[in-house]
Formats: sequence, C-alpha cells, structure tokens
Amino acid sequence: MNIYFYAIIIAVFLYFVIKIGGEKWRGFLIFASIFWFIGLTMVIGGCRKWMDYKEVQRTYSQTTAQITDVREYEVLDNDGNICDERDVSLSYVVNGQTYETIIKKANIYHSVGYETDIYYSPENPEVIVSPDHVESKLSFIIPTGVILCIIPFLLELAGRILLKRQKHSEIIE
Repeated sequence: MNIYFYAIIIAVFLYFVIKIGGEKWRGFLIFASIFWFIGLTMVIGGCRKWMDYKEVQRTYSQTTAQITDVREYEVLDNDGNICDERDVSLSYVVNGQTYETIIKKANIYHSVGYETDIYYSPENPEVIVSPDHVESKLSFIIPTGVILCIIPFLLELAGRILLKRQKHSEIIE
C-alpha cells in the first residue's frame, strides 16, 4: 500500500477522534492516535511478513548455504547520516549444481565460512529466502509495533487517574 492510502486513513481516523474526544483531549488524542496507528501498521505489516515467511517454509525446499563473502560499507541516509550496510554472499548446492547469490543490505551478522539454512524455490533455485535475514527484521518490527500500540493506552490511563485525583482533591477542599 502506498503512503497516500495511509495518509487518508490517518486523516479520517483523526477526524473521528477529534469529534469523539472534544476539545479537552484533542492534543492527547491526536498524539495517541498517531502512535497507535504507526504501531498497528507495524504489527499488521510484521504479521503479514511472518505469514509470507511461513508460506515460504511450506512451499520452498531447504538446504544449507555457506557465507563466502561479507562486504561492509557506509552509505548516507536521507538525513545525511552515515549508516553501515552489509552485503552477504552465499554459496549453496541444489541437485549437484552450485549457486551463488548476494543478499543486499543483509541483516545477517555472521562471518565468512558460517553455514546457515536457507529456503530456495524448487522451480528456480536462484530464488532464496534466508531465515536469519527475515527473523532478525521481524524480531524488531512486531515488538516495536506492540509497544507503540500500548503506550497511548498507558498514557491515557495515567491521565485519567491524575484527572480523577485532581477532581477528588477539589471536592475535599
């Protein structure tokens, strides 16, 4: 899905949040809604990737690949910051034929000579999926999304408790 779709969804969601929440909670609700929406998008995207990965495990064949080269380099991101990237070259054998491939921007942090399991397409053994690469991405995306979904609810709960205490102390005075 493209960014325009998400922008429209956020705009519609914020409109209803403001209508329901009124003036008093407007700033908080907008802040919380953005956090919640980003977190939910990360969780849903991560779950979709996980389901795709499970489908690969079910339909692809498994073999062992050996890391033959690791190329580390620095790149500039959109903000002009220097980021480390790494390309990992793998070699594996399918039906007696040796294949070599490079995983660009790999999330695999092993050295040359390390053996790792991979999944390859039975129709085209040059198409592979590395569990190390997929699982390292998902181990960040899903938990971060869950945390971003929970933060607004905890903040709202804390805000309501403080508001109740304030009203209670005003009644006592």
